[in-house]
Amino acid sequence: MDTSDEATILEVARQLEGQPIDLIINNAGINLPGSLETGTKEVLMRQFEVNAVGPFLVARTLLPNLQLAENTRGFAFVVQLSSFVGSMGSHTSETAAFFKDSLYGYGTSKAALNMITRSLAFDLQPKDIVCTLDMLIQT
Repeated sequence: MDTSDEATILEVARQLEGQPIDLIINNAGINLPGSLETGTKEVLMRQFEVNAVGPFLVARTLLPNLQLAENTRGFAFVVQLSSFVGSMGSHTSETAAFFKDSLYGYGTSKAALNMITRSLAFDLQPKDIVCTLDMLIQT
């Protein structure tokens, strides 16, 4: 599914209407190079669309399916795959070379995903839906 295309997400939701979904794994991600000197708005925004906004839209749009799973099976989960690059604490002088071309777009979009996931976790908790984040996946 193209998570940057809301129409695609809505079509998937239409096809899955009435079907319980007990696990969503948001694994979408792109890393487009862009340094301080070469980065562009378009490159940054594309990464935010795919890496942060898309997973939010998937979780929001498929919420009825998650609720149906929780109501019928007793559990539902949203797992977001992020990156340690999205952690502000991981950007140190020792790791600066690694971050050189991926901090502006990829790193900040993954940091946004981390915060979106935290917000989703709070909002979904009263519905007994677990939303969690895994940042230690090698991709």
